[in-house]
Amino acid sequence: AQASVQVETPPLPVPLPSARLQMAGGRSPGHGRETEASEAHASTPAARGVPTQRGKFAEKARSGTPPPAADKGSSQDSLDAKRPERSKCCAANGVWKEAAPPERFWQELFSAGSMVVPSIYFAWFLRRAEGPSAFLTALATSTFAHCAASVAFHVQCACCGGSASFNHLESPLRCADMVLIHLCCIFYSGAACNWDSCFVAANAAVNLLCMLSLVWTRLRGLAGSPRDSLRTVGCIFLYTSALPYFRQDYWNYLGIICSYVVGGVFWKANARLDGWGHGMFHLTLVPASHFLLRSAST
Repeated sequence: AQASVQVETPPLPVPLPSARLQMAGGRSPGHGRETEASEAHASTPAARGVPTQRGKFAEKARSGTPPPAADKGSSQDSLDAKRPERSKCCAANGVWKEAAPPERFWQELFSAGSMVVPSIYFAWFLRRAEGPSAFLTALATSTFAHCAASVAFHVQCACCGGSASFNHLESPLRCADMVLIHLCCIFYSGAACNWDSCFVAANAAVNLLCMLSLVWTRLRGLAGSPRDSLRTVGCIFLYTSALPYFRQDYWNYLGIICSYVVGGVFWKANARLDGWGHGMFHLTLVPASHFLLRSAST
């Protein structure tokens, strides 16, 4: 019998969809993405042989040359140039210090000269008054004393304002200037309230506490602070309140308040006015003195 031999042939491999597409002349689904990726890589500077910044630093690192350090000085100078130049107060360990302000020689001289004008008006008013009372003389004396201290302080600021070691908040003349302002508030309150003993005593107690605080701070070698000026403003509004209460003198009281408000605007805008605002504030004390003396002489 003839034996029949059956040879099993393996099945032919089934082509994948992508292979069938290639056999049919098409493209595989991922063919476009692969082509784009290869083209993007070919367009990079590293593929074209152009050395990149990172490659330069790597070559210098291999050769032992460190990469160039960033120029901190130039960047800091550029930042400082963008910042506005102005003096700032800052509290360090509870002590107020102020950066050296720019030199304002003529502005400080103007402040010193304008402080003399209210005293000149006081002297002119007393001279034309027939037999000035002792109260008016006390008002004028305190005004003249404050004028001398204020002029000396502003002259010192004019001469030393450009020095980096000068801080006007540590000046003894500033302390004397503000102490004599409180002394004026004591005498002015007497004229405003017809020398009512209770009001004079209460006003004097408040001003004496402020004066002792200024002197004690200076004796301890500490610098003053902007709060000193705020306390002065409070004492000014305290003594002027006696005019409508004790004298019912509303017109002169309104004139004094308006003068101080206008002066306060100049005082607050002193930095924006490049130092000329303080002298303008001194000039507004002339109408304030006029209304006070007119009320006290009636």
